[in-house]
Amino acid sequence: MENTKSHSKSFKFFVVLGSTLLSIMGIFHGSGLKFVSDTMAKSNSEDFIKAIFPILFIHTSIHLLGLAALGISTLWIKDGYKIVLIIISLLILISSFAAFYLTAIAPGVFLLIATCCLITATYSK
Repeated sequence: MENTKSHSKSFKFFVVLGSTLLSIMGIFHGSGLKFVSDTMAKSNSEDFIKAIFPILFIHTSIHLLGLAALGISTLWIKDGYKIVLIIISLLILISSFAAFYLTAIAPGVFLLIATCCLITATYSK
């Protein structure tokens, strides 16, 4: 069983930093919804693709904001917070690989930084 005392300052710092990065990226990503929707509407893509693309686009923003909220919630979890942070970190790592695949270098790097912050928090004393 893990220690039930309060989390260390370094744990709190890295969780808040990683979750803040995810929140900023989620908000920034979501701010492009109108542009993406307009671009898709003007494209020669199939109607089905035009209809679902904005939903798929906003899903990423919701995904990032949800992971950030889950990360922040670990500040109040005394037992089992490490597995939660590891799962979040793995999901963010997969998202960073997707960003790099789409040649979105800056978002990929920011996602990797958020991953490193949460992994560091996981193993901080």
